[in-house]
Amino acid sequence: MTIKKVELLNGNFDYVGGCKPREPEGYNRNAPFRHPASVVASLVYGCYMQSIYLGNPLESCFNSEQRGAHGFKDLEKLAGIFLRYQMDQEARNKVFELIEDQFEQIKENTEFKELTSIDIDDLIASDETAFMVDVEQIEIRFSSFLKKHGPFYKAFVEKLEAIFNHYTWDPN
Repeated sequence: MTIKKVELLNGNFDYVGGCKPREPEGYNRNAPFRHPASVVASLVYGCYMQSIYLGNPLESCFNSEQRGAHGFKDLEKLAGIFLRYQMDQEARNKVFELIEDQFEQIKENTEFKELTSIDIDDLIASDETAFMVDVEQIEIRFSSFLKKHGPFYKAFVEKLEAIFNHYTWDPN
């Protein structure tokens, strides 16, 4: 995972990042994806983590005000999924209601409060332009959290899948 330091027009700095997922052997990156609910959950959980860690409202993660702003790419990806699966406004509203409900539950969840106590500073290497993070070691350190939170996350994905199954047409 890499997080880059970016200078903003106003002279302040921000950080943007990305993580290349592990791909199973034989994975075809260009094949149409079959599980949009899992993709949405993955996008949203990045926003949950960012919002909780920075103490920002969830809306700060889905910024539609300007290109390049925090969360614009996440919102763009969500919009692409909505278009690909021909989701009307009612379906989109259902997804965003679920996203917000999940976030409210997560904020009350003691498991997420544990995340801030896990020290990962030694897993971050940096230079003047970027931070490099050892994702495999982070997974090891967060394994207790992942085991506890797994069923909650799975239920979220299943609820998203129910919305996709009810409101969408699969173009594949």
